[in-house]
This record gives sequence, structure tokens and C-alpha cells, in this order.
Amino acid sequence: MNARLLFGCFLLAALQLVGAEAPRAGEEVDLAAFGQARTWDGNPGVEWDEPRVVRRVEVDFSGAGNVPAEGALSVEYWVSNWPPLPRGGWTKTDTPWQGEWRKIMARREVNGERAIFRFQPLSELENPNTKNVPGFSPSFRKTLKLRLRFSGAPSFLRLRAYGSSWWREREVNIQSGCEGKEWVPISVTAYNGIILGSHPLEANPQGLRFNILYTDHDPGSDDRTIMTIHGAKYEFGVSLDDVFERKGVYVKPFGIFIGDASAGMDFASFLESGAMRPEEDIIGLTSRQPEQSLTKAMGEVPRLSMMGRASRHPLRYIPLGFPASREKYGLDFNGNVFISKGSSKAMKEDLARMLWDGDEIYFRIGTGAAPDFRERPTGTRQELLNDVLPFVTTRWENEGIDYTEEAYATMLDAPLDDARLRGDEPSVLQLRLRVHNPGSKPVRAQIWLQASTAERLELKNTLLLGTSNKSGVYPQPRLRAVLEPEGGTVQIRDLPPSAQLPARPEDGNRQPAPSAYGGAAVWTALVPAHGTKILGVKIPFRTMTSPVEMKQVSRIRFETRLDETLGYWKRRITSGMRLHVPDEMLNSFYLAVLQHILVSEERDLKTGYMMCPCGTYDYNMFANETDIQVRLLDMRGLREDAWRCLRPIVELQGSKPFPGRFRETSAEFHGVKVDNEHDYTHGGYNLNHGWTLWTLAEHYLFTRDDQWLRGVMPSMIKAANWIVDERKATMQQEPEGTRAPEYGLLPAGELEDNEDWEYWFAVNGYAYRGLNAAAEAASAIDPAEGGRLTKEAMAYRADIRKAAFGAMAIAPVVPLRDGTFAPHIPPRTSLHGRDLGWIRNVLYGAHGLVDCGVFDAQEPAATWILEDYEDNLFMAPDSLSVP
Repeated sequence: MNARLLFGCFLLAALQLVGAEAPRAGEEVDLAAFGQARTWDGNPGVEWDEPRVVRRVEVDFSGAGNVPAEGALSVEYWVSNWPPLPRGGWTKTDTPWQGEWRKIMARREVNGERAIFRFQPLSELENPNTKNVPGFSPSFRKTLKLRLRFSGAPSFLRLRAYGSSWWREREVNIQSGCEGKEWVPISVTAYNGIILGSHPLEANPQGLRFNILYTDHDPGSDDRTIMTIHGAKYEFGVSLDDVFERKGVYVKPFGIFIGDASAGMDFASFLESGAMRPEEDIIGLTSRQPEQSLTKAMGEVPRLSMMGRASRHPLRYIPLGFPASREKYGLDFNGNVFISKGSSKAMKEDLARMLWDGDEIYFRIGTGAAPDFRERPTGTRQELLNDVLPFVTTRWENEGIDYTEEAYATMLDAPLDDARLRGDEPSVLQLRLRVHNPGSKPVRAQIWLQASTAERLELKNTLLLGTSNKSGVYPQPRLRAVLEPEGGTVQIRDLPPSAQLPARPEDGNRQPAPSAYGGAAVWTALVPAHGTKILGVKIPFRTMTSPVEMKQVSRIRFETRLDETLGYWKRRITSGMRLHVPDEMLNSFYLAVLQHILVSEERDLKTGYMMCPCGTYDYNMFANETDIQVRLLDMRGLREDAWRCLRPIVELQGSKPFPGRFRETSAEFHGVKVDNEHDYTHGGYNLNHGWTLWTLAEHYLFTRDDQWLRGVMPSMIKAANWIVDERKATMQQEPEGTRAPEYGLLPAGELEDNEDWEYWFAVNGYAYRGLNAAAEAASAIDPAEGGRLTKEAMAYRADIRKAAFGAMAIAPVVPLRDGTFAPHIPPRTSLHGRDLGWIRNVLYGAHGLVDCGVFDAQEPAATWILEDYEDNLFMAPDSLSVP
């Protein structure tokens, strides 16, 4: 809700929250004046656009005798996510719809006809979120909403809420027509402030001097005073903090200057100060640089961290598997192997075959008399065959011996054809370890294979078996690996203490490393001078217990299955459109991307649907990220693969609702839920619906398959009508008769990984793009329906544009590196500036409105958005970072 204060008129008469007397400089700021009067379940209060810090509440009554008795009146606040667990871009924020009312622990005082509530230190008893920040017990509350709870009928004169801000008075100069731009008459309104008056400014160009009552506030407070400048083609906001700190703010696109009158700053003084630095912004600097090259760009990319992943598994790894198969492996940068129940997204039937304690089974491969497992950032080199094929070679040296590990995943005995696989056939990871002695004398080599299961290991010929754990002897031995040594001996030996897993860096977001238990299988072989010995290791994904299964693993041969597997991959990644450019890295990248998409695919057993997540491990089906892969497949001419990935999203339409305030959910493109035990849906991205509708329409526009379009058109029309119908809920007027800031947008819901429900421009941008694309596709076979949807799409676009420019009017302009300022469009409505973190501000900020065609790429708003990204957002400390 936009609570602008027009020339000091900020009465909330409905609930008599604020008296008629204007405040004066030097007084405390009554925060209730900045909010909107509300009633919740008959309990009166105030709601703000942003959370406010409140330390005490005062309530006035018509007489001392009307002050409620002790316990008959309390103050409650809306507890949403504050205080949040700090998680960088994933930190949760407060919303008006997600939370609950909580009574504030306060000390009550009565002074005549006034009841005063001074807040006590915060406790977990009052607010369960307090546990997120141990030791945090402030005497203030940060909240979007406050209300009074009466034991009887509410009756009071005035509610005040005080934090830490004080009123100050200052004058500001505003001039238009600078640098030859068109002169326009200026008027001003204030948010968190009061315009006391104005008079002409004798300057060139002419302007006005405004006398303003503004807030003196704590750093980072949402109490800051923002002026909205009216008169130019577009309205925009200006923070008085920026004006006073910089002495002047020049909004170059409109030729409007705002200066600190107390510092004697007008536009002429600003020009003389040298604050303006033409062409020193990123766009200007880039224009003077030589043409970028791939070599230079790659040289500026920092080296990947090998041991600092913020995920279940801490090390950098390559996923290995076979398309359609549900069994996926992780090969660490150092050649070690792991299989994770959680990260592989194992379903109930998969878990029944993964017989080990905990989430992950970790196969560590050490070399040397005292085993070195290479769990450090350097010391190994790893590469894919021809940079694209999933045949991975890892090399290292230890004690004068050269080691080479070759690894690939394949199906155990099922056909190497993803179209024929059910998805639950057994697979195996093949390893071949070459031990080369470069010296002139024989050397003794040792390779250790240790599985991180807390169990007793035994060798039976070439089979490495787990036979018991602390709970007792297994009913049947469990196959962990098959070892195929070229000579030498294999024994079970205890690991020395130095071979335990290293401690991981302290990080609250990471799970502790698995411990090394029991012993290890140790192969010892004498390697002749300049000679080579080989150890083969076969690791099945599932835990095999029957002699028949173990025999199958023993029978499979590295070389034979390798030729078949590589033959499959070569055919698959060279299918469709070919690409050849002078930069060989780009040619390899083009081929490797398809391999990355295919290796992540897995088939649902019940439906036969091919699920196409955006990641082999950890990530399940985010529909919009699947859509991105589908678009690439369509561009490459792989139409059957593209539809195979889209099909489950379409045919399971409405299977799981969006998080948000939506009325009807059966038409949503989001859920990929087969049943309660087979739900592939990941996250609650409201982006999914419009993105998928757009992708379906583009699939048709790529293929021009009319028969296919007729088959999916009912689902597409249902999805399109959902957008049309759902946005009607927000077509509301404010009490003063103006459009609500969110007028015509989809109801509030979740954006992406951040779970706060808001009116996000990115969500609406992609919904418009989907609706507009659906109209184009429908027109090909049903011109009347296509025309109807086109009309709806154009009306939707107009509403999004009005909402975006309305948000720009209340958000402060942002500084550029050339000393000027540009208008700022926030990522959502009713936000007076930046949101929290890179997901909201950068990943799905206002650029989405350009990407989706809400703003034309050639119009000024697109330039302002790009300037802000280049000069501020891309260069910010938290830009696209992880905690």
C-alpha cells in the first residue's frame, strides 16, 4: 500500500489513529502516520509498506476513566520471519500474508488519559524466530503490522507508534530544464515526510525551493523520507538521504536537479563541483574498451573452488549416469566416488535398494603406504574425453608413482537406449586405475578402497562385501564393489588415523562430513621399472545381495561396455543442429551442454514420463528451469526430446498448487506430482506457469506441428484463462479512489527460492509472455481464440506497465558511476527502494520486464534498468553470490 503524504495531509480518520496537529522539528516521529489504517477480526491497527522498528506504543482515550484496566488492552504485532536466519540471498523477509499475530511483552504505564506500552526485550517465548539469532534480545520489534487487542469493543482516540526516528526540517532546491531538457512545472509529495511549503527559486534554470519535514533515522531504516517528483513524463522518487549526503541529485534523463539548499547547492553549483563525470559509467567505459575475446573473458573467471560447495556434498564433482536411469553417481574432482540418497532424489522403491546407514556412501581411493586420498584443492587433474563425453580421466602422482583413473557409468545389462529403459534397471560405475612406474627400478604400489559405511568388510574372491554393522549380522552380504587386480594381493586392513576425512570449514549451512569407519580393501602390487599395473573397480549404485546380481557385476567388462556406452553418447550429442565456430571451447561447450541435459533425465516408473530436472544431483523439477532446457532442445531441432521433457508438466497440470493467494489451482503449470510417493516438484516458483505456457507456444512455433498443437491446446487455453481470471482479484481501488499498486497483477505469491509472497514483476512478466505467446500459437489453428487471447494479453501488459511505473514513482532514483542518477524500478510493487538479496534484486529484478516484452528494448525504461544493473547490481558485493 502506497502511504504517500500529500503536503502533510496524512490523517487516518477511519480509526482515528493520528491527530490533526502537524508534528514539528525536534519531535519524535509517530510511525503510525506512515501506515494504512486496518482492522483485523475487529481489532484496529496499522499496516506499513515495509517493516518498521517500533519501541513503544501510546494509545489516547477520551478520558482517564476510559483507559482499559490492566489486561483489558494489549498490543500485538505481525510475526512473519523477523528476526530471520541470515542466509544471504535466501534470507526470508516479512509479508502481510505469511505469519501470525503475537502479543508483545510490554511494560504498561498510564499517564492520565494515555496508556503507554514500552516493549520488553525480545524472547523466544514471544517470538519463536528469536532462535534464528542467538543472543538477540532487542527492546524493539520490527514488523509490518501492529494492532490493539481489546477485551471488549474497541474505543480510543489515537494510536501512536514510536521507534528511533526524529523530525528535522530542511530546504531543498528542485530545478527542471537542466542541460537543455524541456522545462516542466514541478510538484512534490512525500513518503515518511511532510511538504511544509515552497517558493520560487531564483536560479538558472528556474525552479522551486521546498521546505520539508523529514526523518532523522537509524542507518538502513525504512523510516527514510522519499520525495516523489511530479511533472516530467515519468514520476520518480528521490531519497532525501541521497540529497543531503551528496549535496545534489541530478536525474539526467529528465533534466531535473534536486539540491541541498542549506549547502547552497543548485544545478550551476553542481556543475562547478565536478561531481558529474561523463562516460565514467560502466556502459561508457565499455564503449572505450577493445572488443572482448573469449580468451580474455575466460582468463578473468576465478578458479572454481574444489572444496567449498554449499550443498550436501562439499566437494566439486562430475555427475555420471545414463539417460532415463534413476541411478546417478558423483565423481569427485580427486577421483573419489559417492552416491547420495537425498541428492539422487531417490524415491521409495529406490531407497529400499540403497542399503547403508545415513544419506551418503562415499568410496575413497587412496594411494601410498600411508593412504593419501587427495582431499585438498590441488594435486589432481581431471578431464572429460574430448571435453564432452562422460568418460572421465583423473590423474595424480604419489611417492614417485603416476596414477590414472578412468571412470564412466553404464547400465549393467539393460539396452543402452534411453527410449527402451523403464528407469529402474541396475547400473554400475566402472573405474580403471592405471599405476605407472616412471622410474628405472621396481616399486611397490598400494591402492586403498574405503567405503564410508559403518560396517565390517570382507573379501570373497573379487567381491568386497559388507557383512555386519553395530546392529548385527546382515541377513545377506551386501556388495559394495568388485575388485579386479592385475596381479598383486588384496587384503582388508585398518585405516591409519591420518586417513580419516578432514574436518570441513565451519559453516552452519553445511552438514558434517561423513566419518571414516572400519577398514579398507588394500591392493598391493610390485610395478616393474617403466611398467604399468591395472586395478579395475566396479561399484553398483544399488546394494546387491543376491549371488545372481553379484555375478552380473563380476561379468561385465570395462572395455566392452565402454565402446557401447561411448557409441551411444556420440550419437546422442551430435544429433540435431551442428555448430562450428573458430573458438573450439564454444564448440565443445555446445556438445557438452546436451550431455549435461541428458544425463540428468530419469523416467517415472508408474507413468513412463521422462523427468528433466535442471541438475543431476540435488535438483528436481523446477518447471521454468526445465523449460529453459526445452528451448535449447527445440533450437537444436530435437523436437521429440523437447516434448518428452515438457509432457509431464502438461499432463500433470494442476497436480500441486502454487504457494500464494490464488483462488483456482487446477490450471497451474507447476506441479509434477504423480502421487504422494512420487512428487518430482521442486520449489514453489510462481514463474513456472507463464514460462511453461510460453515454452509450449514456442515449441509449436519451432515445429509448426498443427496436430501436436491441437492435442495440447485444451491445456494451454486452460492455463491462459487462469491468468486472465486470477488477475481479476487484484483489480481493486484504494480508499481514495486510485488504482491499487498491484491492480491487474496476479495475486501475491512466491517468486523463486525466496519464499515471500509479493506482487512480483518477474512473475507477471513471464505470465504475460506466456499469454501473448499462447495467443500467437492459437491464432494458427483458431484465429478467433487467438484474437481473444491477444486482446487479454495487451490489457495485461498495460496493467503491468502501470504498476511498474507506479513502483518507480515511489522508489528513489539510483546513483550511476558518472555522478548522475537514473530512475529505479523495484522487483515488486509497494517497495520504496531495493529488496533484500540477489535473487530478488538481480536474478529476477526489473530486467525481466524487458526480457518478456513488457518494456520494449528501445524505450527509455530499458536503458535505466540496464544502467542500474551495470553500475550497481552486477557490481554489488552480494551480486549473484551465495552465503
